[in-house]
Parts: sequence; structure tokens; C-alpha cells
Amino acid sequence: MTVLDGGSDAQKDEILSRICAGTIFMTMGLTEASVTTEPWGVETTATRQGNNFQISGTKLFVPDAETADIIIVAARTSSESDPDKGVSLFLVPATLTVCLLDQ
Repeated sequence: MTVLDGGSDAQKDEILSRICAGTIFMTMGLTEASVTTEPWGVETTATRQGNNFQISGTKLFVPDAETADIIIVAARTSSESDPDKGVSLFLVPATLTVCLLDQ
């Protein structure tokens, strides 16, 4: 539902049709060492690097990460004074060589 609610039209067209067809599988990486999925507990950061973002952090308990094509990752993009704000969701291809899975 995250792509449906917040994705661009291009993301909706490409990703949702492939999910419905069963050709890609997505999962979510939300939980961190604080063992919460609440925004205030997000310590993973995303820093803009030109047109892209560099995401740094660790996610725990990512269901079916080993078979997913895309992982939806929550990361802090701003240092808002309100810890419940400043968190964004990113679609991260699970095939990136920087995605390390430890079971």
C-alpha cells in the first residue's frame, strides 16, 4: 500500500502491475535496534547525493528479505526537532551489492 499511497505515477504503473502479476516481491525494512517501528525510533539515515540518496543503517527482522526484489526502507531524511517527523520511505532494490543480508 505504500507505493499506492505515496509512489509516483511511474512507480505505481511499473511496480503495482508487477506485484499483481506475481513477477516481483516486496518487503519492508522498518525495525531497528530500538525494536520499534515508530518514527521516533528510526536511526537509519538517508543523505542526498546529487539525484540519489545514500542510506546508512541496519534493519532487523525484514521478512522474506532473501527472496524480495525490493525492500521498502524507512530512513531519517531530516533532523526535525519533532522525532516523529523527518522520516521517508525508500524503494531499495534488494539486488544492490550494498544490501547485506544476515540470517
